[in-house]
Amino acid sequence: MRVMIVALFLMAQMGPAVPNTPTSTADPEFPVHVQILSNKWGHNRYGTHGYGRGNVLDTDVKGFDYTFDCGDPFLTTKGEEFYSARWKKQDARLEIIEERIGSGGKTEKCELKVDMKTFAYKRQNGEVVAKPAK
Repeated sequence: MRVMIVALFLMAQMGPAVPNTPTSTADPEFPVHVQILSNKWGHNRYGTHGYGRGNVLDTDVKGFDYTFDCGDPFLTTKGEEFYSARWKKQDARLEIIEERIGSGGKTEKCELKVDMKTFAYKRQNGEVVAKPAK
């Protein structure tokens, strides 16, 4: 019990985690491109728990809602940015690869539990909204 209290105290002293970013180099083991449009997160005793919305960028862009439990949070993508990913379980679990800011290229992985949609998401007036299917 004493060890657990000390560990929780030390974790509280570390302060908030710095979010990770998309990697700057392609990894052939992560061929899926993922756009993260929204990401809400908070810390728990195991790391970071969060949820949001994104798109799988393929010939047919598909939206998804997701949750995650990982060591560190990650940023949303902007412009042409994307996270490299791979399917752990098709249409149910995606693993993204992220780069730690200021680490000289060190990466981490985070598994997203996803709920695939029949449409894509887009940013509009600061909000993430469903993009009508064509």
